Amino acid sequence: MSYVAIETKFLGATNYRGERVKASIPDWHGFTETAPYDYALSIFENHQRVAQSLADRFFNYYVKADEPITLVSGGIKRGMVWVRIHPNGAHLS
Repeated sequence: MSYVAIETKFLGATNYRGERVKASIPDWHGFTETAPYDYALSIFENHQRVAQSLADRFFNYYVKADEPITLVSGGIKRGMVWVRIHPNGAHLS
């Protein structure tokens, strides 16, 4: 069974936009979300907030489950990756 992974990365400021965090689902074009960086939050919380928002939109559109959307994360070279875990716990085989 395969799972959808959400990647988040930090985007630095430009001449026109401030710092922000972008979440995307590779191979699912159009499923991206970008939010301004919130300095009141930690780095982890900024990435989590954008990943959770994208996950809520994606899974409610495609899965339409009444289960909570719980994400776990890990670090990668360019940012973070997030995957959904089953609400009854993760099952390893």
